[in-house]
Amino acid sequence: MLVVVAIAVTAACTPFVQTVEPTPTLIARTDSVRQRPMARVERGQLIEAIRTTARVEAVDRAELFFKNGGRLKTLSVGQGDSVKKDDIIAELETGRLDADIENAQEALKNAELRLDAAKTRARDERASAQRAVADAELKLEVEQEAFTRLLRRATAKQIELLEVTMDGREVDKSPDVNVIEAEASLLRAKRVVQDAERTVAELTAAGTVTGQQAQAEAKAMLSGLQADLLAALESQRVLEAGSSSTEASPLQRAQIRVDTAVAAVAAAKAALTLSEQDYAMAQALLVNIDAVARANAVEELERLKSKIASKRLTVATFEETLTGLVNKPTPSELLEAEQTLEKARLTRDDIIRTSSGASAAKKEKADLDYQAAQRVYTEAIKPATPSSISVARADLSLANSELILLENQKTELLAGGSESEAILRQAEKYKNGIQAQAAKAASDRDVNLQKLQDAQTILAAMVGQGTLVEAVERVATAISVDRGSSLATAKARVQAAQAKVDQFLRGQTTEDAIARHASQIVASGLNAVPSAQAALEAAQADVRAQEVRYQEVAGVPKLSQLNVAFNNEEAARLAFQASIDNLERFKRGESATDFELQILGNDVERSKISLEALLTQSEENVIRAPFDGVVTFTRGRAGSEIRAFDEIIGLSDPSRLIVEVRIPDEFHSKMSVGQLVEVRLDSFPGAKFEGSVSEIPRTIVTQSGQTVRIPNAIVDVSFDQVGMQMGMLARVNITLQVKDDVLKIPVTAVRDMNERTFVETIVSEQRRSLPVTTGIRSDSEIEILSGLDEGQTIFATP
Repeated sequence: MLVVVAIAVTAACTPFVQTVEPTPTLIARTDSVRQRPMARVERGQLIEAIRTTARVEAVDRAELFFKNGGRLKTLSVGQGDSVKKDDIIAELETGRLDADIENAQEALKNAELRLDAAKTRARDERASAQRAVADAELKLEVEQEAFTRLLRRATAKQIELLEVTMDGREVDKSPDVNVIEAEASLLRAKRVVQDAERTVAELTAAGTVTGQQAQAEAKAMLSGLQADLLAALESQRVLEAGSSSTEASPLQRAQIRVDTAVAAVAAAKAALTLSEQDYAMAQALLVNIDAVARANAVEELERLKSKIASKRLTVATFEETLTGLVNKPTPSELLEAEQTLEKARLTRDDIIRTSSGASAAKKEKADLDYQAAQRVYTEAIKPATPSSISVARADLSLANSELILLENQKTELLAGGSESEAILRQAEKYKNGIQAQAAKAASDRDVNLQKLQDAQTILAAMVGQGTLVEAVERVATAISVDRGSSLATAKARVQAAQAKVDQFLRGQTTEDAIARHASQIVASGLNAVPSAQAALEAAQADVRAQEVRYQEVAGVPKLSQLNVAFNNEEAARLAFQASIDNLERFKRGESATDFELQILGNDVERSKISLEALLTQSEENVIRAPFDGVVTFTRGRAGSEIRAFDEIIGLSDPSRLIVEVRIPDEFHSKMSVGQLVEVRLDSFPGAKFEGSVSEIPRTIVTQSGQTVRIPNAIVDVSFDQVGMQMGMLARVNITLQVKDDVLKIPVTAVRDMNERTFVETIVSEQRRSLPVTTGIRSDSEIEILSGLDEGQTIFATP
């Protein structure tokens, strides 16, 4: 007994190692000890595996919920129901949301209609502004030409009084059309007078028409009607005979048609060539689209900055002008006007004093200079009129508004970022425009290609397999067929001529009809002289009017005419400039309609945003099936209060099944994707299914920063049995490791006590414990890494 204690003390003082001598234990020779089974340390293969139970689940499964709380309106599915993807399976009560969506849709529609109407109006106004510029330019040219022609006929004194010169005026050396027309009208009026005088003289000399003269005139009238009838009959006869010398032959007309078709093909080819050139140019732009778009964007920004700088100078100029008008007259202006007036007076007085040596022209010029200086002085001392100040203020206000608009455009272009960012955004817009231009060029090319094909089809229909000469002959044959319609027209002319002859005769004999018309001629001849005299007086009055008009357009103009023409030219010039300014506002996008377009465009965008928000809210009030599947559970019913994110419907897709296994924590580190798995199902006794691990237990971090452990593993299994269902119990064997040629003993032989791992054996009739180091284990065996040798015998059970 003392020996045993000594050994125990020694062991307590020595560090534990696996090589310590086995501790002997006296074994009582009892039947229970002798009956404990023994096991031999063997070498062989050892498989470490996890054996557990699991459930068959669907790969695609979801627990569905509402993002917002509310009252459940409908729950249209129950457990076991099948649904299709995007089926609505649950809805919340929405209150006024549906009505709000309808109102938002109507508001968007109305906003888009208003925007479209404004765009149409803007296009019309822009086109009207362009036409106004063209009309105003034409009007200015007409007024300038009219005033220039008047100046050519004006005296030097009139020109001097008007204070205008011919400098810069291009005088048309061609004859004045107005003068030529007036002269021609005067000559015509004089000839009319001569004709009228001759007619009066002839009628006066001839006296009244005699019965014999009237009868001769009536006979001539009847002869003319009968001649017209004969001509119509002859035309009808010619057509019926199939020939006519007065119109083009069918062959000539056919030649014209064929030539036209050939010309149409040539024109279509030319148009296609141009469109192909445009297409090639568009494609060339696409090759360097990034560089071109960026260059355009840089140019746009620089142009806008230049406009802002120019507009600031304009504002400063208008401010200076307004200040000058408000303070008019300034002391410097008064002094300058007084000096000019005094200088002109002294000059005039000096010339008058030396009148003997001065010419009349110098005296007249000095007097005119003095009068001009008086007018300048009078104008200089006058304060600015309220209207001129108002105009200056309006100009300044308009310039400030235009400057603000330009600066707003720059702000919008920059959008709170740098110029580089703005250039990138604008470059993207230009890229879209270049791409659209390329698409249009391709479309135009296709259209012109179709036109060419159509023209070629028409020509091919005429030519067929033959030549152009044969085509002309065929077309001529077709034209001949249409000649019958001309014959009907000729017959109608014959009927009309016969009707006129019948109207003249009125059922009478030729002699009686001539006598009746002769009586009418005699009666009308009684009033011939008075009518001729009245015509003469009217012609003489017209001559006097034409003489006045000729004098106005060909003689020296009156000063009032020159003033009117000058004012008309100035008014036309101002109107032309105003039309240009108006068009420029359209080009710059500064017209009232452009502002309206911006406002309406913003309204459309706001309406779209409101509608999208409502539609999103409406979509959040329904649950749609995310895939085809079967409902596994439902919670709640219509009318129930549902909290946000509470799961109310489970959905799984039974078309693809897997096995989901909960793995004990101690095996997590030993799991890996691809490990082999054997699966057996209680519902299919004797059947074995092979699979592999596709997902292992893992830890994830959510968006909110929480750490979530997922202890389950997913096993992909090839289920080849009919009748597989979700929820079936599965028995799973997951192979973790396989080792060959290892030392192994029964698991029951290993004991753990007081942080020691050991086995027991018998040495010299004594029970001894042997410390061991273990490795992997299976259900029945465990690997021995150290402490035992192959062939040793140990107790198989405690």
